[in-house]
Amino acid sequence: MIKRYKELFFCTLILTTSHSFSQSINGAHFVPRGALILQVSTGDELNEKSSILGFEGSYNFNPDSNYVFGGIFGYQKQDYGTFSEDRFSIGLSVNRYFETSGNASYYAGVKWLFYTGMGNTEEALDCLYCSDIDESYSGNNAFLAAGLISRNWLFGIEYLLTSNTSEFNLDAYDPWGVGSNYDYDYEGIPDPKLILNIGYAF
Repeated sequence: MIKRYKELFFCTLILTTSHSFSQSINGAHFVPRGALILQVSTGDELNEKSSILGFEGSYNFNPDSNYVFGGIFGYQKQDYGTFSEDRFSIGLSVNRYFETSGNASYYAGVKWLFYTGMGNTEEALDCLYCSDIDESYSGNNAFLAAGLISRNWLFGIEYLLTSNTSEFNLDAYDPWGVGSNYDYDYEGIPDPKLILNIGYAF
């Protein structure tokens, strides 16, 4: 069931970004309509530092303006000590783009992300010993974002502005009494302080 969620996410992301196009201001100032980004941050299991690996898609609503507002949708694998789970993210961004030279430009701004879990990942009727399993993930944070776009390639970094922590719940229930029944909660999950981005802008 988790694979189905991932496949649906990636298909939606590809279809969205494939129809986006580039915008320019004064013929040189490159402002993308959208971008597809690989995100990575390193963690330390011993000191319980959070780390992520995932993808993020963005879409700019007003690329011709001085301050560009965008929508964000992402998928991440997060590790924090013994905690290791997947999550979806949705959010908004505000960026200011600046011209450097040629076709390159750099940007700086702020993004707000809200997190959610994978939802229902298994149903009791899927197999003899299956249960109704639901994963919920709740949290939000703000990041300072900056980067460079050159020949459509994007290189960026994000710094955590807020210190909110997230909560994860895994609930399993089998109404037929043959599968597993449990309720697992994990609180105080932080986001990484620094996230590196590399991707392609459209």
